[in-house]
Amino acid sequence: MLLACGGSRLALPARAQKQAIAPPVRVYLVVSESWQVSGDQPWLRGGGRPQAVELAKSFHQRCPSVTITLNRDQADYIIEFDHEGGKGYLRRDNKLAVFRSSGDLLAAFSTRTLGSAVRDGCRAIERDRASR
Repeated sequence: MLLACGGSRLALPARAQKQAIAPPVRVYLVVSESWQVSGDQPWLRGGGRPQAVELAKSFHQRCPSVTITLNRDQADYIIEFDHEGGKGYLRRDNKLAVFRSSGDLLAAFSTRTLGSAVRDGCRAIERDRASR
């Protein structure tokens, strides 16, 4: 691939060519509602808080190679996320499963922090994309 720049041509390295023409990797996020506890003050009884926006923000920051989409039909991968709250610091698990758009499970993780779950999910997607 050549770029014209002020009358001269510059050749891009093969890696830059691949990145320039590679379509975006689209990810659809599904957040489990298992954190919800009914009642007026769920945090007093060990409830959690919604994680959908935090999950999207973390993927956007930590995994710039993917695009988060609200259109499930356009997604290359589906991320299922479940946060178990209210069980004490050491037992709070963030569970994340990565599925290909075909529905096949690619990877599943259980971590203490949301950031670690996103990092592991991103690595699984990147490894899968590189192997194709």
